[in-house]
Amino acid sequence: MTSAQIETTSFIGLASAFLCWEWLVPYTAVQRRSQLLLDGLGGGVSLLAVMATRAVLKRSFASWHVDSVLAVAPLAALPGIVKVPLLLFCIDFCLYWIHRLMHTNTFWRTHVLHHTPQSMHWFAGLRTSAIHSFLFTLPQVLLPFCVFSASQLQAGFAISGVIFAQIFIHSNIDVNLGPIGRWLLVTPNAHRVHHGYGTVRDRNFGSVFILWDRVFGTWHAPECVAPGFALGLGAGSAQEARRPRTLVGI
Repeated sequence: MTSAQIETTSFIGLASAFLCWEWLVPYTAVQRRSQLLLDGLGGGVSLLAVMATRAVLKRSFASWHVDSVLAVAPLAALPGIVKVPLLLFCIDFCLYWIHRLMHTNTFWRTHVLHHTPQSMHWFAGLRTSAIHSFLFTLPQVLLPFCVFSASQLQAGFAISGVIFAQIFIHSNIDVNLGPIGRWLLVTPNAHRVHHGYGTVRDRNFGSVFILWDRVFGTWHAPECVAPGFALGLGAGSAQEARRPRTLVGI
Protein backbone atom coordinates (compact mmCIF):
# COMPACT_ATOMS: atom_id res chain seq x y z
CA MET A 1 0.00 0.00 0.00
CA THR A 2 1.10 3.55 -0.67
CA SER A 3 1.31 6.20 2.03
CA ALA A 4 -1.78 7.92 0.61
CA GLN A 5 -3.79 4.68 0.74
CA ILE A 6 -2.76 4.03 4.34
CA GLU A 7 -3.64 7.61 5.33
CA THR A 8 -7.03 7.44 3.60
CA THR A 9 -7.87 4.11 5.23
CA SER A 10 -6.80 5.47 8.61
CA PHE A 11 -8.88 8.61 8.20
CA ILE A 12 -12.04 6.73 7.24
CA GLY A 13 -11.63 4.17 10.02
CA LEU A 14 -10.79 6.74 12.71
CA ALA A 15 -13.54 9.14 11.65
CA SER A 16 -16.10 6.32 11.81
CA ALA A 17 -14.85 5.16 15.22
CA PHE A 18 -14.89 8.62 16.78
CA LEU A 19 -18.29 9.42 15.26
CA CYS A 20 -19.69 6.36 17.04
CA TRP A 21 -17.85 7.25 20.26
CA GLU A 22 -19.24 10.79 20.22
CA TRP A 23 -22.73 9.46 19.56
CA LEU A 24 -22.63 6.82 22.30
CA VAL A 25 -20.77 8.74 25.03
CA PRO A 26 -20.73 12.48 24.20
CA TYR A 27 -18.89 14.94 26.41
CA THR A 28 -21.60 17.54 25.94
CA ALA A 29 -24.67 18.13 23.78
CA VAL A 30 -23.63 19.35 20.31
CA GLN A 31 -25.86 21.06 17.76
CA ARG A 32 -24.30 19.33 14.74
CA ARG A 33 -27.10 20.19 12.32
CA SER A 34 -26.75 23.96 12.76
CA GLN A 35 -23.00 23.71 12.14
CA LEU A 36 -23.09 21.08 9.38
CA LEU A 37 -22.95 23.46 6.41
CA LEU A 38 -19.97 25.40 7.73
CA ASP A 39 -18.21 22.24 8.92
CA GLY A 40 -18.76 20.62 5.54
CA LEU A 41 -17.59 23.68 3.63
CA GLY A 42 -14.45 24.08 5.73
CA GLY A 43 -13.78 20.35 5.79
CA GLY A 44 -14.15 20.11 2.00
CA VAL A 45 -11.70 22.96 1.46
CA SER A 46 -9.29 21.37 3.92
CA LEU A 47 -9.34 17.90 2.35
CA LEU A 48 -8.95 19.26 -1.18
CA ALA A 49 -6.08 21.51 -0.09
CA VAL A 50 -4.32 18.65 1.68
CA MET A 51 -4.60 16.32 -1.33
CA ALA A 52 -3.48 19.01 -3.77
CA THR A 53 -0.59 20.08 -1.54
CA ARG A 54 0.70 16.54 -1.10
CA ALA A 55 0.45 15.76 -4.80
CA VAL A 56 2.21 18.97 -5.88
CA LEU A 57 4.91 18.80 -3.21
CA LYS A 58 5.75 15.15 -3.84
CA ARG A 59 6.02 15.75 -7.57
CA SER A 60 8.04 18.93 -7.10
CA PHE A 61 10.44 17.37 -4.59
CA ALA A 62 10.99 14.41 -6.90
CA SER A 63 11.65 16.68 -9.90
CA TRP A 64 14.06 18.88 -7.95
CA HIS A 65 15.73 15.91 -6.21
CA VAL A 66 15.14 17.54 -2.86
CA ASP A 67 15.51 14.19 -1.10
CA SER A 68 19.14 13.88 -2.23
CA VAL A 69 19.88 17.31 -0.75
CA LEU A 70 17.96 17.11 2.53
CA ALA A 71 18.21 13.40 3.35
CA VAL A 72 19.97 12.73 6.65
CA ALA A 73 21.77 9.42 6.31
CA PRO A 74 21.67 8.39 10.02
CA LEU A 75 17.89 9.01 10.09
CA ALA A 76 17.33 7.17 6.83
CA ALA A 77 19.29 4.18 8.17
CA LEU A 78 17.14 3.78 11.29
CA PRO A 79 14.98 0.66 11.55
CA GLY A 80 11.27 1.27 11.01
CA ILE A 81 10.36 0.59 14.64
CA VAL A 82 12.51 3.57 15.63
CA LYS A 83 12.02 5.74 12.57
CA VAL A 84 8.21 5.89 12.69
CA PRO A 85 7.84 7.25 16.27
CA LEU A 86 10.82 9.59 15.79
CA LEU A 87 9.28 10.87 12.57
CA LEU A 88 5.95 11.48 14.33
CA PHE A 89 7.83 13.30 17.10
CA CYS A 90 9.60 15.59 14.60
CA ILE A 91 6.44 16.28 12.59
CA ASP A 92 4.62 17.26 15.77
CA PHE A 93 7.46 19.61 16.75
CA CYS A 94 7.07 21.40 13.40
CA LEU A 95 3.28 21.52 13.72
CA TYR A 96 3.60 23.09 17.17
CA TRP A 97 5.64 25.99 15.81
CA ILE A 98 3.49 26.39 12.70
CA HIS A 99 0.45 26.54 14.98
CA ARG A 100 2.08 29.19 17.15
CA LEU A 101 3.01 31.16 14.03
CA MET A 102 -0.64 31.12 12.98
CA HIS A 103 -1.57 32.82 16.23
CA THR A 104 0.58 35.85 15.47
CA ASN A 105 -1.03 38.96 14.00
CA THR A 106 0.64 38.38 10.63
CA PHE A 107 -0.66 34.84 10.11
CA TRP A 108 -3.89 34.83 12.12
CA ARG A 109 -5.98 35.10 8.92
CA THR A 110 -4.71 31.65 7.87
CA HIS A 111 -6.05 30.12 11.07
CA VAL A 112 -9.13 32.08 12.09
CA LEU A 113 -11.53 29.67 10.31
CA HIS A 114 -10.36 26.85 12.58
CA HIS A 115 -11.51 28.84 15.61
CA THR A 116 -15.02 29.58 14.34
CA PRO A 117 -16.76 26.33 15.47
CA GLN A 118 -18.94 27.02 18.49
CA SER A 119 -19.22 23.34 19.36
CA MET A 120 -16.33 20.91 19.25
CA HIS A 121 -16.51 17.50 17.60
CA TRP A 122 -14.21 15.59 15.27
CA PHE A 123 -15.73 16.95 12.04
CA ALA A 124 -15.50 20.55 13.24
CA GLY A 125 -11.76 19.99 13.65
CA LEU A 126 -11.46 19.74 9.86
CA ARG A 127 -12.70 23.30 9.44
CA THR A 128 -9.47 24.89 8.23
CA SER A 129 -8.49 27.31 5.48
CA ALA A 130 -6.60 26.28 2.34
CA ILE A 131 -3.41 28.04 3.50
CA HIS A 132 -3.69 26.51 6.97
CA SER A 133 -3.94 23.06 5.36
CA PHE A 134 -0.94 23.78 3.14
CA LEU A 135 1.24 24.87 6.05
CA PHE A 136 0.27 21.86 8.17
CA THR A 137 0.84 19.46 5.27
CA LEU A 138 4.32 20.77 4.39
CA PRO A 139 6.26 19.00 7.19
CA GLN A 140 4.17 15.86 6.66
CA VAL A 141 5.67 15.58 3.17
CA LEU A 142 9.09 17.17 3.61
CA LEU A 143 10.17 15.21 6.70
CA PRO A 144 9.17 11.64 5.80
CA PHE A 145 9.99 11.64 2.10
CA CYS A 146 13.02 13.93 2.06
CA VAL A 147 14.73 14.18 5.45
CA PHE A 148 13.99 10.66 6.75
CA SER A 149 13.83 8.88 3.36
CA ALA A 150 10.96 6.86 4.81
CA SER A 151 9.25 4.10 2.91
CA GLN A 152 5.62 4.43 1.88
CA LEU A 153 4.62 2.15 4.77
CA GLN A 154 6.67 4.06 7.35
CA ALA A 155 5.40 7.44 6.18
CA GLY A 156 1.83 6.17 6.12
CA PHE A 157 2.00 4.95 9.73
CA ALA A 158 3.64 8.15 11.00
CA ILE A 159 1.15 10.44 9.26
CA SER A 160 -1.70 8.23 10.45
CA GLY A 161 -0.51 9.10 13.95
CA VAL A 162 -1.02 12.78 13.12
CA ILE A 163 -4.47 12.01 11.66
CA PHE A 164 -5.43 10.14 14.84
CA ALA A 165 -4.28 13.06 16.99
CA GLN A 166 -6.17 15.67 14.95
CA ILE A 167 -9.42 13.68 15.15
CA PHE A 168 -8.90 12.72 18.80
CA ILE A 169 -8.14 16.18 20.23
CA HIS A 170 -11.14 17.78 18.49
CA SER A 171 -13.58 15.04 19.51
CA ASN A 172 -16.62 15.58 21.70
CA ILE A 173 -15.48 13.02 24.25
CA ASP A 174 -14.20 13.11 27.81
CA VAL A 175 -11.01 11.12 28.28
CA ASN A 176 -8.93 11.08 31.44
CA LEU A 177 -5.52 9.61 30.70
CA GLY A 178 -4.12 10.49 34.10
CA PRO A 179 -0.37 11.31 34.09
CA ILE A 180 -0.19 10.47 30.37
CA GLY A 181 -2.74 13.20 29.66
CA ARG A 182 -0.88 15.68 31.85
CA TRP A 183 2.66 15.03 30.66
CA LEU A 184 2.71 13.15 27.35
CA LEU A 185 -0.31 13.19 25.03
CA VAL A 186 -2.71 16.01 24.18
CA THR A 187 -6.31 15.19 25.15
CA PRO A 188 -9.62 16.66 23.93
CA ASN A 189 -10.07 18.43 27.28
CA ALA A 190 -6.70 20.15 26.94
CA HIS A 191 -7.24 21.19 23.33
CA ARG A 192 -10.78 22.38 24.04
CA VAL A 193 -9.23 25.12 26.19
CA HIS A 194 -7.37 26.31 23.10
CA HIS A 195 -10.69 26.78 21.28
CA GLY A 196 -12.34 28.61 24.16
CA TYR A 197 -13.88 32.03 23.67
CA GLY A 198 -12.50 34.59 26.09
CA THR A 199 -10.29 32.02 27.84
CA VAL A 200 -6.67 31.26 26.96
CA ARG A 201 -6.64 30.81 23.19
CA ASP A 202 -2.88 31.31 22.94
CA ARG A 203 -2.12 28.18 24.95
CA ASN A 204 -2.07 24.41 24.33
CA PHE A 205 -0.78 24.47 20.75
CA GLY A 206 0.37 20.85 20.66
CA SER A 207 -1.31 18.29 18.42
CA VAL A 208 0.19 15.02 19.61
CA PHE A 209 2.59 15.66 22.50
CA ILE A 210 2.16 17.99 25.46
CA LEU A 211 5.95 18.22 25.77
CA TRP A 212 6.23 21.26 23.51
CA ASP A 213 3.69 23.29 25.49
CA ARG A 214 5.41 22.27 28.72
CA VAL A 215 8.91 23.12 27.50
CA PHE A 216 8.05 26.38 25.73
CA GLY A 217 5.69 27.76 28.38
CA THR A 218 2.36 27.55 26.55
CA TRP A 219 0.70 24.85 28.66
CA HIS A 220 -2.55 25.61 30.48
CA ALA A 221 -4.17 22.81 32.48
CA PRO A 222 -7.85 22.26 31.58
CA GLU A 223 -8.81 21.97 35.26
CA CYS A 224 -7.76 25.61 35.69
CA VAL A 225 -10.58 26.78 33.38
CA ALA A 226 -14.17 26.98 34.59
CA PRO A 227 -16.30 24.19 33.05
CA GLY A 228 -18.89 25.02 30.43
CA PHE A 229 -16.91 27.83 28.78
CA ALA A 230 -18.00 28.99 25.32
CA LEU A 231 -16.11 28.01 22.18
CA GLY A 232 -15.44 29.93 18.99
CA LEU A 233 -15.15 33.63 18.31
CA GLY A 234 -18.35 34.77 19.95
CA ALA A 235 -21.27 36.23 18.01
CA GLY A 236 -19.16 36.73 14.88
CA SER A 237 -18.17 33.06 14.46
CA ALA A 238 -20.74 32.11 11.81
CA GLN A 239 -20.31 35.33 9.84
CA GLU A 240 -16.52 34.97 9.83
CA ALA A 241 -16.72 31.34 8.68
CA ARG A 242 -18.85 32.24 5.63
CA ARG A 243 -16.41 34.75 4.17
CA PRO A 244 -14.61 33.43 1.05
CA ARG A 245 -11.34 35.02 2.13
CA THR A 246 -11.54 33.12 5.42
CA LEU A 247 -11.83 29.81 3.55
CA VAL A 248 -8.70 30.70 1.60
CA GLY A 249 -6.91 32.01 4.69
CA ILE A 250 -6.16 35.57 3.60
